[in-house]
Amino acid sequence: MTFHKSRRDDYQTIPFKFRVALNQFPRYQQDIKFGYNATVGTTQEDIWTTGGILSYLSSAELMSIVSTDANDAAAGTGAQTIQIEGLDGAWAPITEVVTMDGLTPVLTTQAFLRVNRMFVLTAGSGAENAGIISATAQTSATVQAEIAATENQSMKIQFSVPLGQTAFLLGGEMGIAAATDTLFRTKIREFGSVFRTKHILGIQLDAQATILPVPEIIPAQSDVTITAQASAGTVDCSATLFYYFVDEREGE
Repeated sequence: MTFHKSRRDDYQTIPFKFRVALNQFPRYQQDIKFGYNATVGTTQEDIWTTGGILSYLSSAELMSIVSTDANDAAAGTGAQTIQIEGLDGAWAPITEVVTMDGLTPVLTTQAFLRVNRMFVLTAGSGAENAGIISATAQTSATVQAEIAATENQSMKIQFSVPLGQTAFLLGGEMGIAAATDTLFRTKIREFGSVFRTKHILGIQLDAQATILPVPEIIPAQSDVTITAQASAGTVDCSATLFYYFVDEREGE
C-alpha cells in the first residue's frame, strides 16, 4: 500500500538544502565551486587550469575574451557564446554573455573586479569549445579565468563573496592522481586584509572529503581559494568547495 503525504507534510520533511535549491528561501543560495590543476609543483599554486597564483584585480577592468582555436566563433563548430559571472567594482554580482570571435579578442561591455566562473552557453556542431577560452583583464593583462579545451566550463576554485552577503563554507574535497605527498591549503582573505590559511590537508594518491562540524563564516568582500603544493615533481590536483550565500539585505 502506498501512502501519499500532503504538500504541507512535504515542506515539513524535505531537507533544508533541497528547499534552498527549490528557491523556497530567497535569502539563501547554495553553490559548488571546483577547480583542477594538472601541473602543481613544489611551490604553492591555486587549483585552476591556468596554473600558478591568480593575480587579483584592485579595480574593475574590461575582460578580453579569446580562444586558441578559430572554431570558437559565432558561426563556428565550437563555442559560439559564453557566459561570465563575477563582481563589479562595487562588489555587486554581474553577468555578461559574450559572442565569440575565434582568435580575435572580444571585449566585455562591463568591467569586472572578480570573475567567479565562465561557461559555454551555446555551441556549434562540435557541442564544445574547441580551444582554450581565456578572460584577460584589459589593463593589467592578467588571466582571470579560462575554459580548458572541450570542457565547456571554467575549473577555478577561487570565488569572492558579494557585498551584502555572507558565505557559509560547509566543507570540500581535495584529491591527487599521483603517489606524491601533497599539501592543500584552504585560504580566506577578508576585505583589506591578507590571505589566511584556514585549513590544511595532506594527501598521497587519494581523495579526501572534509565536512566542517561548524560552518566557516566568510564575510562580504572576501576572497577564497585553495592552493596545493607537491613534495616533489608535479601532480594532478582537484578541489571542490560547498557553501551557502546568505543575503543580509533581504527584507530591508
